[in-house]
Amino acid sequence: MRIIHNLEKFFCVQKDINSQEQLGLLLLNRSGGFLWLDSDPASRYQGWFIAHKTESGKKMIKVLDSIEVVPTGPVEVLKNDFSGYVRKRGTLTESFFMPSGHDCLVYETDRLATCDLVFDVAECQDHGDWERYYQIAREDGFTIIEYEHKGLPLGKVFIVLKFDGADNNLPQNWLKRDYGYDRARNSPPFERYVFRALNVCAKKIVLAVSDDLDFAKKEASYVFQKSESLKKLKRKENSGLFRLLLKNKRIGELKMKNDLLIANVFCALHSLYSFIVDTDDFFGFYAGFPWFNQPWNRDETVCLKALAEFDEKAALKIFSRRLRELEAAEFKTKSADEAGWFFLRAGSFISSGLIRGEEKKRLIFALGKTIDRGLAEITLGGLAYNSGKETWMDSLDRSGARIEIQAMRLMMYCLAKDLARSPREQERYAALESALLNLVRARFWDGQCLADGFDPRSGETDRTVRPNIFLAAYFYPKLLDKNDWIKCFKYVLPKLWLDWGGLASIDKNSPEFHATHTGENPASYHNGDSWFYLNDIAAIVMGRFDSERFDYNIKKIFEAGSYDLLWSGISGFAAELSPASRFDSAGSPAQAWTSAAFLELLLEAGGRLICDRNK
Repeated sequence: MRIIHNLEKFFCVQKDINSQEQLGLLLLNRSGGFLWLDSDPASRYQGWFIAHKTESGKKMIKVLDSIEVVPTGPVEVLKNDFSGYVRKRGTLTESFFMPSGHDCLVYETDRLATCDLVFDVAECQDHGDWERYYQIAREDGFTIIEYEHKGLPLGKVFIVLKFDGADNNLPQNWLKRDYGYDRARNSPPFERYVFRALNVCAKKIVLAVSDDLDFAKKEASYVFQKSESLKKLKRKENSGLFRLLLKNKRIGELKMKNDLLIANVFCALHSLYSFIVDTDDFFGFYAGFPWFNQPWNRDETVCLKALAEFDEKAALKIFSRRLRELEAAEFKTKSADEAGWFFLRAGSFISSGLIRGEEKKRLIFALGKTIDRGLAEITLGGLAYNSGKETWMDSLDRSGARIEIQAMRLMMYCLAKDLARSPREQERYAALESALLNLVRARFWDGQCLADGFDPRSGETDRTVRPNIFLAAYFYPKLLDKNDWIKCFKYVLPKLWLDWGGLASIDKNSPEFHATHTGENPASYHNGDSWFYLNDIAAIVMGRFDSERFDYNIKKIFEAGSYDLLWSGISGFAAELSPASRFDSAGSPAQAWTSAAFLELLLEAGGRLICDRNK
């Protein structure tokens, strides 16, 4: 299969990959809906989904399972032009497009083609096979599919189709799917019946969905008539995004004539932008697709630095919403590291002059209140204390005092000290910082490596080698001096390093280590699997302390992330993780903070990271 990434007038890169690999396409519509397809249906999470607002929040509703050309053939070419995707099967070329702000899907072919439309209307997590009722009608030039199921959060669903050909009116039937992707992920059920509703001969098909039939008709008609102008608008948006990229001073210093470098930067930026959901009541990042389709506080704030490099207005809008939410929660956070990420980004925005005036005052107040709450409620033995499953490694207990959480609190003390409004406040935060710094060094540092954790109750130290030390260095580089950090990195790298270019999430010699990915069973999740976002942060940190000494590791990490983004998993999107034993795009196939961390690494490390593996 040939993969192409092409942004007209700006760049085009391509590569032939193993035809046995599944390589998917993903379209997002800025309203939370998405289309995820592979060459053939492989997961119950593939297909076309919309985000429907209910009283309990947004619900993801699956609409379409697949569009299948008859007779079908293997996908030979997959082209990502950033406004949509083009696939070539033999002599037939297919294109897929989703206009922003519309629950519509446009499917086109370069000639009249016969295809089956297979539906599977259900709430995303509802895998029941019974009492699913479809009714099909034709009126006013539309084909209307009405669906009803007692478990559906919006009652009835109307799917309206408008196309330029003929409905062959063949008998409808139920097809049994065997989802190999889900089976490989240990994510049951692996089988499901889906409904083959229509057999259509056409060049252009538009589908619209709503719980309001008249509205769905209007949407289908509008998008059918205006699809070319909507595509043109999308291409204009992409051109504007590319110009934002060129305006960035750090990008301008790179050799932008290198198409592969341009493709890496733009794919990372475009995918990051794609995760932004912009509706009447929400503006922010969804964490990942297909199954992390909601905003997560930690993930959003991880993404803000990379976003702010190109679109300060959008980054500040999300940051301001997060500040309001923190105030509304009376400065209580849901996870142990949420506040650390938020105030790290706050410090960056303040230092760059993005936050000023009244919002800066509110932020200083929120920082003080968060520190006070932390001291009163989650401090034990002088250390920041968290309960089980509250860190980013949320499949593990990790209760106690954890190294990256101490670094986050030290960073918050340092920031509060720098923002103090009086000498008395400054002295207080300086004293808190000094006391915690000395305590962390005494409890965690043994002269060659920082411990992963310490239990203030038992006095036991957890010296399991994990990559969280890189997070600690990222948040609070003053925790150790430069030589000690280098010594620490040199100690852990042989224990964590994976030859394909990543870090295991636990010492490879640990009895808890899992070399292969265990999918929905979390056994390998934080006990072996390599997380792309953390690999990128580790590369950033190693580059800050000694880029020459760790040049090989930094480049290999970048190569793996670049290959994941361009040539593996979902074309043009970065995955969540890889198994330790071999490079593979695994976990959530499209994850926002992976795109953000990769972009941050590229901005910091520069064009020297483009290596032979991607050529």
